[in-house]
Amino acid sequence: MEGAAQALKEHYGISLCASVINKVTGKAGAAAKSFNAEVPAAGKTAEVLVVELDGSMVPVVEYGQVDAEQKAAGIKRKRSCFWKEFRLCTASRPGGARTCYGVTDGSPFEAGCMMFQTARAEGMDDKTHIHGVGDGAPWIADQYEVQSGANHSFLIGFYHVGEYLAAASKEAGPDETGGERYRGWKDKLLAGGAKEVIAELAGLHGKEPEKEEVETCLRYLGNRADHLDYARAMDQGLPVGSGEVESGHRSVLQKRLKKPGAWWTRANAETMAQLKTLQANGDWENLWEKMAA
Repeated sequence: MEGAAQALKEHYGISLCASVINKVTGKAGAAAKSFNAEVPAAGKTAEVLVVELDGSMVPVVEYGQVDAEQKAAGIKRKRSCFWKEFRLCTASRPGGARTCYGVTDGSPFEAGCMMFQTARAEGMDDKTHIHGVGDGAPWIADQYEVQSGANHSFLIGFYHVGEYLAAASKEAGPDETGGERYRGWKDKLLAGGAKEVIAELAGLHGKEPEKEEVETCLRYLGNRADHLDYARAMDQGLPVGSGEVESGHRSVLQKRLKKPGAWWTRANAETMAQLKTLQANGDWENLWEKMAA
C-alpha cells in the first residue's frame, strides 16, 4: 500500500496514508464481490453459452499469535505461507466479442454457484445449452452436472488430453514412431474416435504393463470417456480447448496476484480478485456510480 500512496501523491497530488488506502480498497472489494454476484436485468437470452471453469493457485500468508517463549525471543507473529486455489469462470456466446468473468476462493460447490451466476449474467435461461470446457479435475465436471444437469455438455480441454497422449506415445516407441502415433491419436480423437484410441492404449498396456505413461494416459482417458466428443463440438463451431479461461487466469488474476515476491492475506487476495474481475467485465465505472448514489 505504500507504493499506492506514493503513486497517488505523484500522479494526483493526493496524500493518503497506507491504512486509509487499505480500508477504502477493502470496502470497494466487498462492494465488487456483491456487484459481481448480481444478475442484471434480463436482456437477450443465449441459445448456447461457452462456459469454462478452472483453478489458479495464489500465494497466501496467514499470521497467528505466538507463545510467551516466542515473544521473549523477539517473534511477534507466526507466519504461515501456502498456496490457495482461486477458481475463475468465463462465459461467452459462440463467436461473440464479450467475455463475462466470475471468481471465488471458495469450495467447488461455491465455484459452481459462481459459474451459474456468471452464465446468468451473460444471458443464460432455463433453455440455454451450456458448452463446458475444462481440465480433467473431477470437481469441474461435477459442477457442470450439478448446476446445469441435462442442459450441458462437457469436454476435457484438448490440450490437456494432448499432454497425456504425447507422454504415452514417447514411451510406447522411438521418436519417429511415437510422433506418428501421437498425431494419429489426436486425429482420431478429433474425428470422434475416442473409443478407438482408448482401445489402442489398452492394447499397448496389455503387452507392456510396466510402461507407466501409457497406463496413466489410459486411466486418464478411460475415466473421462464421456467428455471426449470433440467431433460434435467442432461440427457445431464450438471450442475444444479451455484457452479462454486460461488466458483469463493470466490477465485477470495472475498479472496482479502473482507478482514476484508478493504474498497476500486471504482477505486482501479476494478483494483484489473481485476488483480485477469487475474491471475485466467492464463494470468499474458502474460500481463507483452505484457506491456514490
